[in-house]
Amino acid sequence: MRKKALKQEYLDFSGKSNLKVVRECRAKYEAIGQILEANPKILDIAHGDFSKALSKSKYGRGGYTSEQMLRSIIVMFMEQSDYRETVITVENSEFLRSFIKLGNKEMMDYTFLCKAFTALSEETWKAINEVLGGYAKKKEKITGEKLRLDTTAYETNIHWPTDSSLLWDSYRTLSRLMKEAAMS
Repeated sequence: MRKKALKQEYLDFSGKSNLKVVRECRAKYEAIGQILEANPKILDIAHGDFSKALSKSKYGRGGYTSEQMLRSIIVMFMEQSDYRETVITVENSEFLRSFIKLGNKEMMDYTFLCKAFTALSEETWKAINEVLGGYAKKKEKITGEKLRLDTTAYETNIHWPTDSSLLWDSYRTLSRLMKEAAMS
């Protein structure tokens, strides 16, 4: 049975940094960590998919928790990297290891990270977004006044612009403009 999370906290040996960019990056991940802690429903939703889709062993191998997998996926998105780059980045960063709550455990293999990501269904992502949207609205980070919509493009057949079709389009446009000029 897959564990949802570990209750044990690990020490963060990453140390402080004098670089502004590093401090900003750490602050960003700390804010994400606080959001995850404030919204345990996000982990509950993801845990359902991880438990169903990923292998289960009666004997247990001390595998990764659902929280570690979810946080690893978050790092992959935040760093805008592929599975391999994410694994390498986390393995070489004490701070990211602490964010993922790995402790002294090895970082998961990139193939397992890929399986974990594909285990999350579209409905799960929608449910996570709803929880985050509700949290942001409750904290007054967003309002319902503006709505952002993404557009969809449809594939369609278009005709190749031949000389005659371009000439006809030019004639129609010029004719329309001349009529408008004569009326004004």
